[in-house]
Amino acid sequence: SSFIWSSPAVFDGNVYIGLASVGDCPLIGGKVFEIGPRRGIVSHVFDTTPTGCSGAGVWGSVTVDVQRQRLYFATGNANSCGKRTLGESIVELQAGSLALVGSWTVPLTQQFWDTDFGSTPTLFTAHTAKGDIPMVGVVNKNGIYYAFRRDDLGAGPVWQLKIGVGGSRPDLGTGD
Repeated sequence: SSFIWSSPAVFDGNVYIGLASVGDCPLIGGKVFEIGPRRGIVSHVFDTTPTGCSGAGVWGSVTVDVQRQRLYFATGNANSCGKRTLGESIVELQAGSLALVGSWTVPLTQQFWDTDFGSTPTLFTAHTAKGDIPMVGVVNKNGIYYAFRRDDLGAGPVWQLKIGVGGSRPDLGTGD
């Protein structure tokens, strides 16, 4: 009932890969694995939900900020255990330990039917009059692209832009 949906990220002698459910049937708790590539031994696992909860699958690839040694990924639906999961969030971990550094969750006012993240975060630099700002951005299925400062993910987006209609409504016959 689980599947590795994305491409692996390789950094500093380790492979990083996410885990999500197959078509939400059944919905499982998401995970990110750190694997030693030579022998395939799992050295660390980050759970996006507490034990016994489901949702927050990781079906986009992990993005690596090499200079900061940080990992970024986005998560799927928050199905069970409510706010205790990292569902519909962008998450930042420390490479090498998978310790949680920060996260941000889409506000309830911007969530509707099936508006989870299914994409891979992108690193970029914003060039401003005050200097260069390292940023990370990711689009949600709600049609909004969110851009964050990499050094303060938890503060929320610096800016956001509606780039599509987004979402799906089974009662209207629209799907993912």
